[in-house]
Amino acid sequence: MNDREAGQVTILALGLCLVSVALTGLAVDGARTWIHKRTLQGAADAAAVSGASGLNVPRFYADGGGAAALDPQRVEERVMALLAQRDLQADVRIATRRDGVRVWLGSQVDTSFLSLVGIRRVPVTAEAIARPFFGDP
Repeated sequence: MNDREAGQVTILALGLCLVSVALTGLAVDGARTWIHKRTLQGAADAAAVSGASGLNVPRFYADGGGAAALDPQRVEERVMALLAQRDLQADVRIATRRDGVRVWLGSQVDTSFLSLVGIRRVPVTAEAIARPFFGDP
């Protein structure tokens, strides 16, 4: 083995090290982003179901239980109370219609390895829809 070949091995080893660090960073930051996405989705699902329980009770009884209309104020109170219990820091959007609740959550995950290439944060969102029901589920 001459000196020229030894230099090629060093460059190859350095290149493999850089590739392995990049793949490790992608795996770590990707896993953190995926876990945060699942956390947001679980919170959005639970918040939407909780919000869907915010029935407009006077209207429900006035219709003899035939219409499950939502009270937007009660929906928002229930959604925000559930999110406060989870101590979740996210942007929240709530859309209440007569026939359902849509909850949108948005947040960002700080990266560790990807910040080395200029990607400091990754946006993560989750959305859930729930419809009110009455009677036995």
